[in-house]
Amino acid sequence: MDDFQVKGDVARGFESVKQLFEQQMQTLAEENAQLCVYHRGKKVVDLWASPAGDESFTADSIVNIFSSGKSLEAIAVAMLVDRGLLQYEAKITQYWPEFGTNGKEGITVADVMRHETGLANFDTSLDAADLFTENIKKNAVGQVIEQHGLNYRSDGKRE
Repeated sequence: MDDFQVKGDVARGFESVKQLFEQQMQTLAEENAQLCVYHRGKKVVDLWASPAGDESFTADSIVNIFSSGKSLEAIAVAMLVDRGLLQYEAKITQYWPEFGTNGKEGITVADVMRHETGLANFDTSLDAADLFTENIKKNAVGQVIEQHGLNYRSDGKRE
């Protein structure tokens, strides 16, 4: 790997975060990475690096973030279960009746949380406009999910 420099700043007391970021950038297969951390409302870490040598990559570069919400979603669902508002063993159709089409009627909340529903990807593209607030409120993406069938791996298991 070519030499590269981690750019950005860390607040006093967060220097170890920069050291760990530098170490991880040397050992991971990331071409570019950013790390921005707020603590008690104040930005304490703002770092970026490009081991690939991309000089145009900055703190403001737009990047895809995959699976970043899973842990927060799991916490939110656990809170709902703890409060008695949701049950892991309940079928999704108990909360969302329209979901139960095209073989999805037996899927439980636990199945969704374990990623065992057969809904790993869509066979149709989402329109970017479906993600606008007004269309989220109209359930545009939900309607795609409602009509979607199950996709299985070659070994017959749900994805």
